[in-house]
Amino acid sequence: MFLRFKLPAALLLAAMVVSGVAHGGGCWVHGRLKPFLATIGFIVLGMLIGRRFAGITWQALTQTAGAGLTTTVIASAVTVAVALPLAGILSMPEATTLAAFAPGGFETMIALGANPGFVAACNVARLMILTGLIPLFLSRVR
Repeated sequence: MFLRFKLPAALLLAAMVVSGVAHGGGCWVHGRLKPFLATIGFIVLGMLIGRRFAGITWQALTQTAGAGLTTTVIASAVTVAVALPLAGILSMPEATTLAAFAPGGFETMIALGANPGFVAACNVARLMILTGLIPLFLSRVR
């Protein structure tokens, strides 16, 4: 369904939604991934991310650094703008909610033993907000 509606990162979002629903209800799925398996997964994920930089020149890296920094600042601002009010509404610690919404926070929260349903829901919300904001910012650039 996510592919049909051409959502960005459709397979990732679909997996998060399924995991969130399955864990969120507390009656379908119980338990957590064994720490050694999670560590192996993080190592493989790191290698796959690092592989994307293979063959990139120093010049190309410096030319795209500005766009990367801008995207990081925008994502961080959206994270703070959404996570802090939500922490108050849910009576949760701000640090926990910020980590759940932060780019890269998914892995951190799972490693810390957070509720997978909450983490998945926060990440889906963050991605949806960015999906709406990025075209808005791009239209201003054009």
